[in-house]
Amino acid sequence: MFGFNEAKKSVNNWTKNIKEKYEKELTIIDKIIELINQILNIWKSDLGYRKYNQKILMFKYQYFNFPSFDLFYKNYLEIIRSETLVKLNKKGYNDFSAKLGIIKFLLKQYNYPITEIKDLKEFLNCLQKYQFLIEQREKYKNSLILENYSLIYYNCLSISSYQKKYSELYKIIGRYEDIDIILGPYGEKIKSEDPISFTFISSLETLLINLENEKAIIELSYHSKNR
Repeated sequence: MFGFNEAKKSVNNWTKNIKEKYEKELTIIDKIIELINQILNIWKSDLGYRKYNQKILMFKYQYFNFPSFDLFYKNYLEIIRSETLVKLNKKGYNDFSAKLGIIKFLLKQYNYPITEIKDLKEFLNCLQKYQFLIEQREKYKNSLILENYSLIYYNCLSISSYQKKYSELYKIIGRYEDIDIILGPYGEKIKSEDPISFTFISSLETLLINLENEKAIIELSYHSKNR
């Protein structure tokens, strides 16, 4: 009987420890999610930004209605921003003809049936308009970030403090980064429109997705342990 009571006590302690661990992780995750949402809502809840999104989506579905377009577009940007375009220019191709060759190559990879040169030119013209729309949306978004640099800086500072304090949870909440180096003291790098600071702020969307996924996994594990 003594052995049974000790085993029961051990199981109860283990269950209590697991419960406390999950509750601690969920509390920290929720606090960081709230801080990130306050930042993301600066542009996501803005009417002008939402209009840009709507316009981009309508344009995309009108001219690029094939399943792998997002991956195609990502690869296209990577190539035209690499040295490939410069090398093709040196070989005598102008930007337009070089880009035609690039999209022809990529479209073959995705089995998208555009073979007529006229169609390719039309596709490229639409692609450049699509790129322009996205760039305009990013400029607008950056202007909103600039207007709210102080809130963003202090929220990022709070997120960073959680990551530093609970560094053992880095796989869940991300690694600690020095915000004063990335965004500058009091957000000075945001004010000076440093591209790295804007990239970092945009990357919070990815962190949010990871946190929400981790939260769902923890909650699922928590409930299964308490059945």
